[in-house]
Amino acid sequence: MGRIYTGLRTIIQLKKNWIPIINQMIYAYATTKNSSGWKEIAAHHPKIELFSRQKKSNMIPWGQLRYMPKSWYETSNYSRNTIDLQSGLWCFQCSLQNNHQTIELFFKFVLPVISKDILYLELLEEKSLHSELYKMKNGKIVQTQIGTYLYDPEYHDEYQ
Repeated sequence: MGRIYTGLRTIIQLKKNWIPIINQMIYAYATTKNSSGWKEIAAHHPKIELFSRQKKSNMIPWGQLRYMPKSWYETSNYSRNTIDLQSGLWCFQCSLQNNHQTIELFFKFVLPVISKDILYLELLEEKSLHSELYKMKNGKIVQTQIGTYLYDPEYHDEYQ
């Protein structure tokens, strides 16, 4: 994939036991310059530990949005990174260069472990006209459909 950015935005219903753990990780990362992100909670599950060793693991959920359509920057449905401690809903959007398959590893190792349900999961590769939507089925993340048609002249015409 090279230098192409892939955007990820999601609303995850966390399993009850993971709510304080994910909240602790988010808080530590936001308040401590030396926080290690996923490594901070790696001891809680071997699959989280595997993911935490990936080169770009901390780009999820902390990667800055880059090269996404204007609608991704303007939307209020997806906060940069919030968790509701009452409901266990974790919302975030980020983007990263996915040349190490970081997103696929997040889908494989992290989401099935921490998620009770996936309410919304969308991927958009830079320059693409369609996003991809995913759900969790039988403990695995699977693509369910092609997402919204996203033509944005300011976003797409610069590449022509």
